[in-house]
Amino acid sequence: MDAPKDDSRVLVAFDGADSKPSWFTLNDNVMGGISTSSVEVADGRLLFKGALSLENSGGFASIRATAADYDFGGMSGLRLWVKTDGREYGASVLADDGRGRTGSWRKRFKVAAGEWTTVDLPFDSMVLNIRGRVYPEVGPPDLTAVRSFSFIIADKNTSPFQLEIGSIATYGAEAASGGSARAERG
Repeated sequence: MDAPKDDSRVLVAFDGADSKPSWFTLNDNVMGGISTSSVEVADGRLLFKGALSLENSGGFASIRATAADYDFGGMSGLRLWVKTDGREYGASVLADDGRGRTGSWRKRFKVAAGEWTTVDLPFDSMVLNIRGRVYPEVGPPDLTAVRSFSFIIADKNTSPFQLEIGSIATYGAEAASGGSARAERG
Protein backbone atom coordinates (compact mmCIF):
# COMPACT_ATOMS: atom_id res chain seq x y z
CA MET A 1 0.00 0.00 0.00
CA ASP A 2 2.57 2.57 -1.07
CA ALA A 3 1.29 6.00 -2.07
CA PRO A 4 2.21 7.09 -5.58
CA LYS A 5 5.52 8.91 -5.98
CA ASP A 6 5.15 12.44 -7.33
CA ASP A 7 6.11 16.01 -6.55
CA SER A 8 3.57 16.43 -3.75
CA ARG A 9 4.62 17.38 -0.24
CA VAL A 10 3.43 14.82 2.33
CA LEU A 11 2.02 16.51 5.43
CA VAL A 12 0.73 13.51 7.34
CA ALA A 13 1.64 9.85 6.80
CA PHE A 14 0.42 7.08 9.05
CA ASP A 15 3.57 5.00 8.88
CA GLY A 16 3.77 3.85 12.48
CA ALA A 17 6.09 6.60 13.63
CA ASP A 18 4.81 8.89 16.37
CA SER A 19 1.68 9.87 14.46
CA LYS A 20 1.20 13.63 14.57
CA PRO A 21 -1.23 15.27 14.59
CA SER A 22 -3.61 13.30 16.77
CA TRP A 23 -7.24 12.88 15.66
CA PHE A 24 -10.61 13.03 17.39
CA THR A 25 -14.26 12.45 16.41
CA LEU A 26 -16.83 15.22 16.16
CA ASN A 27 -20.28 13.83 15.39
CA ASP A 28 -23.85 15.12 15.24
CA ASN A 29 -24.25 14.53 18.99
CA VAL A 30 -23.07 18.15 19.39
CA MET A 31 -26.56 18.98 18.02
CA GLY A 32 -28.54 16.12 19.62
CA GLY A 33 -27.90 13.44 16.97
CA ILE A 34 -26.80 9.90 17.70
CA SER A 35 -24.43 8.98 14.86
CA THR A 36 -21.33 7.09 15.97
CA SER A 37 -17.77 6.97 14.71
CA SER A 38 -14.25 6.09 15.73
CA VAL A 39 -10.78 6.94 14.49
CA GLU A 40 -7.55 5.02 14.90
CA VAL A 41 -4.10 4.87 13.37
CA ALA A 42 -3.03 1.30 12.57
CA ASP A 43 -1.19 -0.63 9.87
CA GLY A 44 0.06 2.49 8.07
CA ARG A 45 -3.30 4.17 7.73
CA LEU A 46 -5.89 6.28 9.51
CA LEU A 47 -9.19 4.41 9.84
CA PHE A 48 -12.43 6.41 10.19
CA LYS A 49 -15.53 4.23 10.59
CA GLY A 50 -18.97 4.22 12.13
CA ALA A 51 -22.65 4.58 11.28
CA LEU A 52 -24.86 7.57 10.66
CA SER A 53 -28.23 8.01 12.32
CA LEU A 54 -30.91 10.35 11.00
CA GLU A 55 -32.72 10.39 14.36
CA ASN A 56 -32.85 13.57 16.45
CA SER A 57 -32.01 15.70 13.39
CA GLY A 58 -28.66 13.91 13.07
CA GLY A 59 -26.83 12.67 10.04
CA PHE A 60 -23.11 13.39 10.15
CA ALA A 61 -19.91 11.99 11.57
CA SER A 62 -16.48 13.59 11.27
CA ILE A 63 -12.91 13.45 12.43
CA ARG A 64 -10.55 16.35 12.96
CA ALA A 65 -6.81 16.66 13.46
CA THR A 66 -5.50 18.63 16.40
CA ALA A 67 -4.45 22.16 15.50
CA ALA A 68 -1.03 23.05 14.08
CA ASP A 69 0.31 25.80 11.81
CA TYR A 70 0.57 25.02 8.11
CA ASP A 71 1.70 27.26 5.28
CA PHE A 72 0.36 26.06 1.94
CA GLY A 73 1.33 29.24 0.07
CA GLY A 74 1.99 28.45 -3.60
CA MET A 75 0.31 25.05 -3.40
CA SER A 76 -2.69 24.12 -5.56
CA GLY A 77 -4.58 21.67 -3.35
CA LEU A 78 -4.74 18.64 -1.11
CA ARG A 79 -3.70 15.24 -2.40
CA LEU A 80 -5.19 12.33 -0.48
CA TRP A 81 -4.26 8.66 -0.70
CA VAL A 82 -7.51 6.90 0.30
CA LYS A 83 -9.50 3.69 0.18
CA THR A 84 -13.25 4.07 0.63
CA ASP A 85 -16.44 2.05 0.71
CA GLY A 86 -17.68 3.94 -2.36
CA ARG A 87 -19.66 6.53 -0.41
CA GLU A 88 -19.28 10.32 -0.63
CA TYR A 89 -16.95 11.97 1.89
CA GLY A 90 -15.81 15.53 2.43
CA ALA A 91 -12.30 16.72 3.19
CA SER A 92 -11.67 20.14 4.70
CA VAL A 93 -8.91 22.50 5.66
CA LEU A 94 -9.63 24.71 8.65
CA ALA A 95 -8.41 28.30 8.60
CA ASP A 96 -9.41 31.80 9.69
CA ASP A 97 -12.16 33.20 7.45
CA GLY A 98 -10.78 36.75 7.57
CA ARG A 99 -13.51 37.82 10.02
CA GLY A 100 -12.07 36.26 13.16
CA ARG A 101 -13.94 32.97 12.82
CA THR A 102 -12.45 29.59 12.07
CA GLY A 103 -14.00 28.15 8.96
CA SER A 104 -13.92 24.82 7.22
CA TRP A 105 -13.23 24.91 3.46
CA ARG A 106 -14.69 21.65 2.16
CA LYS A 107 -14.59 19.61 -1.01
CA ARG A 108 -16.58 16.41 -1.47
CA PHE A 109 -15.18 13.33 -3.18
CA LYS A 110 -16.41 9.89 -4.17
CA VAL A 111 -14.21 7.13 -5.55
CA ALA A 112 -14.58 3.44 -6.36
CA ALA A 113 -14.90 1.17 -3.34
CA GLY A 114 -12.05 -1.00 -2.15
CA GLU A 115 -9.16 0.49 -4.17
CA TRP A 116 -6.36 2.75 -2.99
CA THR A 117 -6.85 5.95 -4.98
CA THR A 118 -5.18 9.35 -5.26
CA VAL A 119 -7.69 12.18 -4.88
CA ASP A 120 -6.71 15.77 -5.77
CA LEU A 121 -8.83 18.49 -4.15
CA PRO A 122 -7.96 21.96 -5.53
CA PHE A 123 -8.05 24.71 -2.89
CA ASP A 124 -9.78 27.11 -5.29
CA SER A 125 -12.78 24.77 -5.54
CA MET A 126 -13.25 24.38 -1.78
CA VAL A 127 -16.30 26.07 -0.25
CA LEU A 128 -16.43 27.69 3.19
CA ASN A 129 -18.71 25.93 5.70
CA ILE A 130 -19.33 27.35 9.17
CA ARG A 131 -21.66 25.36 11.46
CA GLY A 132 -23.58 23.88 8.55
CA ARG A 133 -23.93 27.13 6.58
CA VAL A 134 -22.24 27.38 3.18
CA TYR A 135 -20.54 30.60 2.00
CA PRO A 136 -19.49 30.08 -1.65
CA GLU A 137 -18.94 33.82 -2.16
CA VAL A 138 -16.02 33.89 0.30
CA GLY A 139 -13.56 32.16 -2.05
CA PRO A 140 -10.64 29.87 -1.20
CA PRO A 141 -8.95 29.67 2.21
CA ASP A 142 -5.93 31.73 3.25
CA LEU A 143 -3.28 29.15 2.40
CA THR A 144 -0.78 30.66 4.83
CA ALA A 145 -3.14 30.20 7.79
CA VAL A 146 -4.37 26.59 7.65
CA ARG A 147 -4.69 25.14 11.17
CA SER A 148 -6.13 21.66 10.75
CA PHE A 149 -7.80 19.04 8.55
CA SER A 150 -11.10 17.23 8.86
CA PHE A 151 -13.08 14.52 7.10
CA ILE A 152 -16.86 14.19 7.16
CA ILE A 153 -19.59 11.87 5.96
CA ALA A 154 -23.16 13.18 5.73
CA ASP A 155 -24.80 11.25 2.89
CA LYS A 156 -28.02 10.24 4.74
CA ASN A 157 -27.07 6.55 4.39
CA THR A 158 -27.41 4.76 7.75
CA SER A 159 -25.39 1.67 6.87
CA PRO A 160 -21.86 1.38 8.33
CA PHE A 161 -19.14 3.45 6.65
CA GLN A 162 -15.35 3.18 6.45
CA LEU A 163 -12.71 5.55 5.08
CA GLU A 164 -9.01 4.66 5.15
CA ILE A 165 -6.41 7.40 4.66
CA GLY A 166 -2.83 6.48 3.80
CA SER A 167 -1.47 10.03 3.53
CA ILE A 168 -2.41 13.69 3.30
CA ALA A 169 -0.27 15.90 1.09
CA THR A 170 -0.33 19.18 -0.80
CA TYR A 171 0.53 19.53 -4.45
CA GLY A 172 1.75 22.41 -6.57
CA ALA A 173 0.64 23.73 -9.93
CA GLU A 174 2.92 21.28 -11.79
CA ALA A 175 1.18 18.28 -10.22
CA ALA A 176 -2.39 19.56 -10.63
CA SER A 177 -2.99 17.77 -13.93
CA GLY A 178 -2.17 14.23 -12.77
CA GLY A 179 -3.98 11.63 -10.72
CA SER A 180 -7.30 13.36 -10.12
CA ALA A 181 -10.26 11.30 -9.03
CA ARG A 182 -13.89 12.39 -9.21
CA ALA A 183 -14.55 15.22 -6.78
CA GLU A 184 -17.63 17.39 -6.41
CA ARG A 185 -17.89 21.04 -5.37
CA GLY A 186 -18.75 21.78 -1.78
